[in-house]
Amino acid sequence: MIEQVLAILQGMEEADGYSVREVKTESEEYFFIRRQLDQSRAKETAHLYAVLYKKIDEEHLGSAQIEIPVSATEAEIRAKISRALLAASYVQNPMYELQRGSGVQEYYQKEDIHAIAKDLIETFHSVSDRQDTWLNSAEIFVNLHHVHAVNSSGINVKYDYAEFETEFVVDAHSGDLEVEVYRDLHGSTVDRKQIRSAIAETMATAVDRCHAVPTPNLKKSDIVFSGEAATQIYESLLKLTNAAMLYQKISDWKPSDPVIRKPMQGDLLNLQVLASLPGSSRNIPFDEEGRPAESRVLVKEGVVQALSGGKPSGGYRGYDGRLQFRNYRPAGAPRT
Repeated sequence: MIEQVLAILQGMEEADGYSVREVKTESEEYFFIRRQLDQSRAKETAHLYAVLYKKIDEEHLGSAQIEIPVSATEAEIRAKISRALLAASYVQNPMYELQRGSGVQEYYQKEDIHAIAKDLIETFHSVSDRQDTWLNSAEIFVNLHHVHAVNSSGINVKYDYAEFETEFVVDAHSGDLEVEVYRDLHGSTVDRKQIRSAIAETMATAVDRCHAVPTPNLKKSDIVFSGEAATQIYESLLKLTNAAMLYQKISDWKPSDPVIRKPMQGDLLNLQVLASLPGSSRNIPFDEEGRPAESRVLVKEGVVQALSGGKPSGGYRGYDGRLQFRNYRPAGAPRT
């Protein structure tokens, strides 16, 4: 499918640039009620996305993104591209260059999604129910994505990556009261010990909620953020390093500037982005523009070292050192 779309684009003089990304996905899904398999299924899907670029003048480049159905005929493909180019001609974005490349780059991990699913199922079965709390249901989704991305400036990358999501519900009861707690986990490789620990922690939370009482009026109390709450705080801070946030004046973080412009006490912020992270569901070898994933320090001791984001927003700010990232590591404080 991608070859047909590229052939059409390469023959259209009205297109001043393009980026095309084809994603084919193999999936296995399992649904359990208590310990019994209720249903399972395997499927294969395919999506093709294209961004079309239209030069408005020497200072502006318009763009429009579309998804082309894999069942589309040549006439339908041409019609969608023509409509997208028309839409792009009305977009007055500042001029920027697409990511450049040469030759084909390939990176294949050759993961076995059936083996990943088997590990997850066996891990859930290894957790014992208790009299006051038990595993009510579980759902497992395992995907292997095959990606081929090409642009008009020489980028041509092919790669695959696996990832899973598992959702489960734990029940607990005390007397006439019953509580349900939902949890979901993401990853790429199965760490049985870590998953069993997460299930046990969720069971303990459900039991605790059965015995919860109204919070007393403490008037004042220290707050400690951990787990998902701490993650959300760090991810909000990471967004401020994106050049698009700077362009939209949502952020004022610039390279070499401190993130806080007044004296402060305590540990200073440190943020590093990582090309890969053990077990992460985001271990993808290239970003959406076809640039290889890399590790880099964004904030060091409270001072911005680099910006993140895509080529367009970086170009708007005259900053070309940007990168897109998916994994990160905060550091510096004694408990991070």
